[in-house]
Amino acid sequence: MLRRWITDPITQDLESGKMVFLAGPRQVGKTTLARHLLEESGSGIYLNWDNRNDRGEIRSARWPGGEALIVLDEITSGGDGSGGSRVSTTNTSRVSAS
Repeated sequence: MLRRWITDPITQDLESGKMVFLAGPRQVGKTTLARHLLEESGSGIYLNWDNRNDRGEIRSARWPGGEALIVLDEITSGGDGSGGSRVSTTNTSRVSAS
């Protein structure tokens, strides 16, 4: 993957406990960047709203225990999964469950 200038600031924000939202036009690499960050983190979960099984996990908020990076992809696509947004959002957040 091409190293992007935004990668380091996002990593720093996640490591400090902040939630990060990646938003932008379609096909600019938001999901690719989020998956890369997840891979680099070593632990976490990727959930995509457009996937019916993942949607159930997102609705029930069943996150992994311990410190984990959670990537929620296509969360602005619409409540029924049918689309409806020209801007795609990927949400990444590191959580610590006690």
